Amino acid sequence: MKLPKQETPVFKVMLPVSQQEVSYRPFLVKEQKHLFLAREGKDSKEIFNAITGLLSSVTEEKVNGADLPMADLEYLFLQIRCKSVGETTKVVLDCNAEDCEESHVEDIDLTTVDVNTKNLPDNKIQISDELMIELKYPTTKLISDVAELEESEAVKPILRDCMVRIFDEEEIYELKDFPDREIDNFIENMTIQQFEKVMTFFNAVPALQKRVEWECKKCENENLFILQGLQNFF
Repeated sequence: MKLPKQETPVFKVMLPVSQQEVSYRPFLVKEQKHLFLAREGKDSKEIFNAITGLLSSVTEEKVNGADLPMADLEYLFLQIRCKSVGETTKVVLDCNAEDCEESHVEDIDLTTVDVNTKNLPDNKIQISDELMIELKYPTTKLISDVAELEESEAVKPILRDCMVRIFDEEEIYELKDFPDREIDNFIENMTIQQFEKVMTFFNAVPALQKRVEWECKKCENENLFILQGLQNFF
């Protein structure tokens, strides 16, 4: 006689940025190691590998977390965490008033944590009268790859990866058909104004966020925190 087979429930969620519908199940005891590694990871690659490994397992390998925009990966991971562990977590916050060392424990309802997609940036940027660039959101793999770089060093690989095509008055240039050196040369020859126009897209990339307000019991200071990123919601 064999022990009974346990049925695992399946849930569906619409990812906020890519609008991709994903089916997933709660993670199992044997998969908890991914959660521990993501929570205790010492570097970005270790955390990234743990999270993408878990997403692959609970979606029957139908979702590759490396290809998702960061906000989608964080949102999906949070939904899985809610169904697997629970819908609340506690966060310890320090009062931000000068000379106050009081801390506050906030109970976060994870079902209220979301990604604001109301003001998504236009992914087609007109950088001159003749030229327009079409961009895509950086993937989680790209963000992980450049995480250890200085900001000045990370800009070029991010732009190179996220520029999809360039339009002029006569042609459409699919950048996947061009070598990196040509794309790098195009980036380096942008004017400062053109570069700043492109960067407005990346500065407006949506993120997983939760606004938390509380009054310090010790000094009565009104505190406001914007929790952002998965590390705040484990």
